[in-house]
Amino acid sequence: MSVATLKKRPSERFPIGFRYGEPEIISGETIASAVVQISPNESGGLVKLGNPIIGVDTVTQVVDGGVDGHDYYVTYIVTTSVGNIFEGTILVFVREVIPQGGE
Repeated sequence: MSVATLKKRPSERFPIGFRYGEPEIISGETIASAVVQISPNESGGLVKLGNPIIGVDTVTQVVDGGVDGHDYYVTYIVTTSVGNIFEGTILVFVREVIPQGGE
């Protein structure tokens, strides 16, 4: 389906995800299930907290951590009530921001 990008600090924790609508999901169709995978899987790396949260037209996953300077692929595999399967990936760049004039 799609690839999105975002930046986060290692200390941040928040939900990320996708919104689905027409033409992907048609009227009366719903999101039935979702699986979220993060790669690479490394010590101290980006992790998911809890299960994916399925809304009327969204799937989100709370993510936490990550190693400064590393990039992670968060892949969503979403199945709808009529059996359609969508795959989307968010490329997360983990970067600690040093204020200008900082160390």
